[in-house]
Amino acid sequence: MANFKIDLKSIKEKINYAETLLNSNELSLNERERIKHTILAYYAILDSSDNIYNTTIRPFLDKITNGKYSERRESKLLCKTGELTLDKDDYGLLTKEYLEKLIKFSKEIEKPQVESTKFNSMEFSDEELKNIALAFFKSIDSEMLKSTNKILSTPSLINISDYRSANNIDGTTYYDYIASVPYIIISRNHTIEDAQVFVHELMHANDFLMQPKYFDSNYYGFHETPSYCCDLLFADFMELIGVNKDEVNKIRTERINYIRGLAHQALSQIRAKVGREKFWANDIDAIYNVIDESILKKLLEVESGIMAIGLYTQISHDKNHGVNNLKTFMKSLISKNETPNFSYIGLDDEALMSVCSNIKTHCCDLDNYNLEKDITPKVS
Repeated sequence: MANFKIDLKSIKEKINYAETLLNSNELSLNERERIKHTILAYYAILDSSDNIYNTTIRPFLDKITNGKYSERRESKLLCKTGELTLDKDDYGLLTKEYLEKLIKFSKEIEKPQVESTKFNSMEFSDEELKNIALAFFKSIDSEMLKSTNKILSTPSLINISDYRSANNIDGTTYYDYIASVPYIIISRNHTIEDAQVFVHELMHANDFLMQPKYFDSNYYGFHETPSYCCDLLFADFMELIGVNKDEVNKIRTERINYIRGLAHQALSQIRAKVGREKFWANDIDAIYNVIDESILKKLLEVESGIMAIGLYTQISHDKNHGVNNLKTFMKSLISKNETPNFSYIGLDDEALMSVCSNIKTHCCDLDNYNLEKDITPKVS
């Protein structure tokens, strides 16, 4: 029977080893930064785990210090390992023309975010989650199934529990750039989301194993494309095996509404910073000057979501063709020195705008659910 628990002793040993590596004078700048990212991932895994320290000791210490214990601890960790954040220039080349395109996509689909979807209670054991994941990836692709089976056969790479930290709401995948393995943390919600989040994170892990996306050499911001596509494919799979259609449709609406809400948030931030007059006049020079990493991250994630729906559409119409395009994307690096162009997987600007138009038109028609199937796929 599956029992997914990360070996925390091993993680602590990895921290010591990684910090020893940092003392080497032979590391390149990129190698040093990758090790620092990995150390932060290790600490995040410890902070997200359901050990006795997090579930009992830390809450008690926070209670008697009004939260100051965690504040001091986190500050110390950041000082010790180096806080690594990406600013706007670290994502990749951002021309004014590309920024205009990103804003156009968001304007086409934006919609204020609604309240979080309320899912009905649904329980899954670790073994059931494992079997569902294997059956799902088997229905998609043999290469992904093999990779997923390898991950699931190493229970120490996964932690599933009821514990929820401030930094881990549903699920997170951390990448170990030293050992080249992914770590998955899942917090149970006791709904269908547990299964959906599990396969979502496994898709992140597959993406990493097919082609590690190093932040220093890959255009940052498109890592959600495979996992968002996975969410929609998983909804179809769950409906196919007889899960309540109303619950399955909640997965679909949750994903689409999130992408649309993100577009609305990004545009609202731009409008607040640049002013309504310049925003509505599409003064790209003024807009470009106020774009920060928070806005850019949202705009790129919106494009990622649109791409995910586009790939889902291709798979719905021609499974082999669509899955091959999805895997081609997962195995590719996106140059940081060029404007991202996804025509090689059938998602040029025209195709992406077509997806946007259909999101706007069909996204709420769940009585006759046909959102992506109404989109005419563009063959690459």
